[in-house]
Amino acid sequence: MNFIDKIFVKIFYTKVGSDAYGNTYYHHENDFSKRVVIYGYNATQSSIPPLWHAWLHSLLDNIPKTNDMDVKVPINTNCHSSKGRSPLKKHAIISKRYESWDPASRI
Repeated sequence: MNFIDKIFVKIFYTKVGSDAYGNTYYHHENDFSKRVVIYGYNATQSSIPPLWHAWLHSLLDNIPKTNDMDVKVPINTNCHSSKGRSPLKKHAIISKRYESWDPASRI
């Protein structure tokens, strides 16, 4: 979310809460079905707690309270990104189990 979007949200949306990860949640002043999150410390979708995720997608009408969220496992970032990981390496035990097709040998 860029700077202009954040200003737009702060003008036309009402703050309804925040979570332990620094995310701030808003809904539109006139239309409560329009819900927005401004990410805090870790700007990824996986940093939203389950109750806030359900609220954002209009599965819950009640605004989650911070004491309702008993997160036992800290939310990690996306583990599938290749940032900071080494590329996959070929192991010595994997061998070529097939022969490549050569069109010249068919003639």
